[in-house]
Amino acid sequence: ILDLDLALREERPELPAVDNSHEVKDKYDKWERANRMCLMVMHRTMSEAIRGGVPESENASQFLEFVKEKFVESEKADTGTQMTSLTNMHYNGNGNVREHIIKM
Repeated sequence: ILDLDLALREERPELPAVDNSHEVKDKYDKWERANRMCLMVMHRTMSEAIRGGVPESENASQFLEFVKEKFVESEKADTGTQMTSLTNMHYNGNGNVREHIIKM
């Protein structure tokens, strides 16, 4: 797990050729393993609602970018809902206005 963030910190290395050195092949294998582990952890820890709205990806960094885009979109929708709620709210005369807004 110590190298789990390798896939997030570094770009995917080129697929090693058959005649490449052992070090090059090891680096590629480590990155591939870290990428698979990152994707698995991300898929397991997020809710089904978020996971269903994010396109599949073979790259952990790209998957995070998709999640980020999805979150920004839903944040905008949530802001719109909150603003609609505030503009349609009516003060009932009990207590102060601040408490009334917080209760809503």
